[in-house]
Amino acid sequence: MSSPAETPPPPPEFGHFSDWVERWLTQVVSRRLLTGNREGTYSWCAQWWRHTEVCFRLAALHQGWEEARAKGGSAMSGWCVYHLDPQLRVLLDAANGPMWRCTAEHHVGEQTLPSEPVPPAWFTIDDPPNAPAGDAMAVVGTDISTKE
Repeated sequence: MSSPAETPPPPPEFGHFSDWVERWLTQVVSRRLLTGNREGTYSWCAQWWRHTEVCFRLAALHQGWEEARAKGGSAMSGWCVYHLDPQLRVLLDAANGPMWRCTAEHHVGEQTLPSEPVPPAWFTIDDPPNAPAGDAMAVVGTDISTKE
């Protein structure tokens, strides 16, 4: 018995996550932004693209948005509740989020987590096929096991 031909998914609405951020997210999301970096307030950096963590999270949100758009029905509602809302709580957190030192008018460089070099052969890493070196997005889902 053969299955009916599946309809191919629609092409992405936005080819790159930065287009989605500029043409959809920043036009739809509205939050009260405050300066002072206090608990319980929101901040946003107009140069959001200079923040690696912000780009990583927004790229993931864009991918989920495209999938929800293609599914239709209530998929977009689920995307809002389970993806957009939790990510915005992190992204916009003025006290602890990745743009905590910025304001809408003023960018301050990233302060990433401190790290020392990993000793040689500490991890056994099975790189995903065709992943360019240093591609953080390609590492998601990689099987990593420690030597200890």
